Amino acid sequence: MSEIPVLAPFAGTVVAVCQDRQASVSAGQPLVVLEAMKMEHEVVAEVDGTSNPST
Repeated sequence: MSEIPVLAPFAGTVVAVCQDRQASVSAGQPLVVLEAMKMEHEVVAEVDGTSNPST
């Protein structure tokens, strides 16, 4: 099983983590919510898989 890193499109603060560790995720499903300059942005999964947040 290969790992695909999730990269943030800009620098920001993580304000919400939408998935539990080792949860099944589908492409397009939100993973985290970032905030920058008073705006929030959802970072979504690019492919189906299992979340594995780093600590």
